[in-house]
Amino acid sequence: MRIRFKYLPLISFCLVGCFNISSDMIETRRIDAENEKFKSTLPSPNADYGILPKNYQKKATEYLKSTLKDPDSAKFSNFTKPRKEHVIYSKGKYITPNDVFYGYSACVLVNAKNSYGGYVGNQLYWIFFYNREVFRTQKVDVGFGASIYRGRAINCEDGD
Repeated sequence: MRIRFKYLPLISFCLVGCFNISSDMIETRRIDAENEKFKSTLPSPNADYGILPKNYQKKATEYLKSTLKDPDSAKFSNFTKPRKEHVIYSKGKYITPNDVFYGYSACVLVNAKNSYGGYVGNQLYWIFFYNREVFRTQKVDVGFGASIYRGRAINCEDGD
């Protein structure tokens, strides 16, 4: 009987540790909730999206080619018309208005050769323009590749 109670304090300590939510976890949840509340106000009604470059297809093509293994083999098709969009780049724990960038986005299908010399098939890419330049590109696929940030999906429909 005495042997059973020998491990009781250790077992109790472990169980309490499993169910104890640390103050860091509580703080993280609070910050996440505040950031989600801020994101729900986006886009700002008085946002300045800037001017879309007239040659956005050329700029996107040049940028994407610079990221490919065989840029000369790249075939670009089905560019969407640009649409107003925003992205968030937070420098701290909290998202502030200074962390939100307004611009334009478009999507394009890219087919290029891989390292083995074969075409990989059409891959959908999302391109974000800020201040008339390519600011961010992203391969659009399932999961996290299909979102700009948590709670905001990439939209490849034609803009106005």
